[in-house]
Amino acid sequence: MFPDPAPNSLSTVTVGLDESDESLAAADWAAREALLRQLPLRLVHVRESNPYARPYGLFPEAGIEDGPLPSAAADLARRHPGLTVTTADLRGRPAAVLAGESPPDDLLVLGSRALG
Repeated sequence: MFPDPAPNSLSTVTVGLDESDESLAAADWAAREALLRQLPLRLVHVRESNPYARPYGLFPEAGIEDGPLPSAAADLARRHPGLTVTTADLRGRPAAVLAGESPPDDLLVLGSRALG
């Protein structure tokens, strides 16, 4: 069995979130871990930057407000009373952005898509 986590060894539990079932399962695990450690949970969704996209404002991106964050945050807060949930909807290369959004004193949680 693993030793009990030190409650002050981390500042936040951060989870990378997309629309996949694996991502939502990772978010649920991260929520339980955040409660166990008495830490806030931060849901981060990264939209891939498209270098070939039209200039901003000419063609609004479809569904930009319909990402996974609002419903996932509400669902986790409902199922885990007492959990503080914050969100960040960012742009860029997902791996680089998530690494930058999770400093060494955070726990970064990711789902697995088994893509190799």
